[in-house]
Amino acid sequence: LLSAVAASNEGPESDDLSALYDRFLLRRLVAPVSDDGVLELLLGGEAAEGGSVDAALPDLREALEEVRAAAPSVRLPRHVALLLRDARA
Repeated sequence: LLSAVAASNEGPESDDLSALYDRFLLRRLVAPVSDDGVLELLLGGEAAEGGSVDAALPDLREALEEVRAAAPSVRLPRHVALLLRDARA
């Protein structure tokens, strides 16, 4: 598993779900999308105009290989590591 993205209508209320919730490094609570907002998301953008969504996306495999190649040279400053740790709360 390289990455995971999840969405839920509510926060974890059981120990099992709390354990899963704890595995996500970054979490963001957002307001529900309105009916008009959903319609805009479904119809908006290049796909609504007949374009190909796939054509607009980067090659994720290529990007992942670039990240893997660069990762050993990245030095994470302590203050950034602390911010990431605190973002889990």
